[in-house]
Amino acid sequence: MFTLTQKSIGITKDLVVTDGNFHTASCCRPRWEVGPNTFYKQEEKQNLSILGSYKDKAIAIHCHAYHLDLVLDLLDAWQCISNRYVFFSTDTYEKAQSLDKLLKRKGEKNYSIKITKNTGRDIAPLLIDWKDEIRDFSILIHCHTKKSPHEPTAISWRNALISATFGNNYLNDKALEYLQYRNSGLVFPWPPQFMSPIMNWGKNYYICKQIMAMLGLKIKQNDLLYFPAGSFFWAKTDALIPLMDLGLNHKHFETEPISLDGTLSHALERCIALLPMLEKRTSYATWIGHDFNGYQNGPKQACIAQLPENMNINDNVSLINYYEI
Repeated sequence: MFTLTQKSIGITKDLVVTDGNFHTASCCRPRWEVGPNTFYKQEEKQNLSILGSYKDKAIAIHCHAYHLDLVLDLLDAWQCISNRYVFFSTDTYEKAQSLDKLLKRKGEKNYSIKITKNTGRDIAPLLIDWKDEIRDFSILIHCHTKKSPHEPTAISWRNALISATFGNNYLNDKALEYLQYRNSGLVFPWPPQFMSPIMNWGKNYYICKQIMAMLGLKIKQNDLLYFPAGSFFWAKTDALIPLMDLGLNHKHFETEPISLDGTLSHALERCIALLPMLEKRTSYATWIGHDFNGYQNGPKQACIAQLPENMNINDNVSLINYYEI
């Protein structure tokens, strides 16, 4: 059973140290600012066992639909994933009714809707309310109706998240290809330029440390960290089963309105990528071109980037294995 014994705000250092391919700001993180670097281009590993093709298997999409006015963008975006089954969560009966009418009108065939408590944002419904249904699928896509009214670039960020997650048939095929490796974890959007400097622990280190300890794993504050900022990602479902089995319930999450950082939801957003990395799984980031991501550097074309697998910055891990698509 999950019990949160403390709610420490963690430590965020003002000092930022550049060391080779990493910045240290209360953690070690990839230097997202430079974009994928062709200098580190390598051949894909040939010694990894490949599972059977997922193309003909149903893919679970979990969509937390709190803001119904943004659902249409997602409905249009995931049309390229024909073998989808969508698990919707929303927080009121009225919203569920409106959502059902919209889905019928748009011809969405395979879906279910659950009314969930308005705690834990999009993370709690994924790890609590839909966990039993989702674990029956090999591949999971997680998304939500993200607004972020505190962020002036919220609209462009949301558009980038949707494009990098659902993209097009070719981009989706590449995500499926990488997730066929037995040791794969996540595929998630490259963070936008304005997010790069704050892709660290924030106020969430001690909560993350406690969650990992409950899973029998240890972390240090200077360990490598990356995570799907904005909570859009593809995942090998079995990579997230330990988090689903923590025994979380909605009472563990802070009530709305919540702060912009330092909550259980923010910690779990990091743990979703931290757990696969600690279990020596490989994750990838989707780059959709520097113009759209707001970067001045990096390739103009879309690509998939393999993220570092080593937790220790002293091992001189290269920033990116860059795969042009």
